This record gives sequence, structure tokens and C-alpha cells, in this order.
Amino acid sequence: MIALFNALPLILFSSTPARVEIPAIQPTVHARSNRHDRSRAAIPANAEADWVTTSDYPRSAWTEGRAGITAVNLHIGVDGVVSRCEITSSSGSEDLDIAACNALQVRARFTPALDARGRPVTSVYTKRVRWQLP
Repeated sequence: MIALFNALPLILFSSTPARVEIPAIQPTVHARSNRHDRSRAAIPANAEADWVTTSDYPRSAWTEGRAGITAVNLHIGVDGVVSRCEITSSSGSEDLDIAACNALQVRARFTPALDARGRPVTSVYTKRVRWQLP
């Protein structure tokens, strides 16, 4: 027991500090589940593949061989109908962008988004249309 006691001060007063690695402590995040929360995003009510078809390709863009991707935000009303189409990224061709919005406003239908109480609310749905020649 004396040998252990004599060795202890050498460790405590050593000129070389001990290296101790303390792992970072990640805070625990508890997801609060509210079983009464009935909110959800808008859900397409018809097939997205049918929203824009090759028949919507503008004739001038087709003959000139123009292609691209149009990105849009569809503003959806409480009735599930698209009330506005906002172009967020152009395909590079105005006629392709306009054709995308026209087709989406006519054909896209949704089951509207719901708030926490389950009531229909307006929302925005993001969509990309790829204009590609066969």
C-alpha cells in the first residue's frame, strides 16, 4: 500500500500533462409527437405523368430542336386547384416555360394541404418539367 501511495504523487505532478479525450456530447433531440396534429402537405390527386405531355410541346420549340427544364412553384388553393404557376427556373425558352405553366394549371389537381386541425389550407408544390425531344 505504501508503494502505491508513493507512486501517486508522481503521476499527479508529472511535467507531461495527461491527454484526455472527451467525446463531444450531442444533445438529445426528442421529437414531440402530437397525436392531434393532422397537418400534411398537398398530395397530387391525379397522375403527374399526365400533367404535361408531348402534345404540349410548342411547335416552334419542336421544329427548332429546343429542350430544357422548367422549374415551377404551383400555388394550390383550399379546393386543390392550381391558382397560380410561378416559374422559378427557366428552361431558357419562354415558350417552353409558358407551355409548362399552362398545362400544369389545366391538368394538375391535388388533395389540399391540411393545417394541424385538419382544415384545408393553401400551399405550394414544387415541380420540374423536362422538355426533351425524342
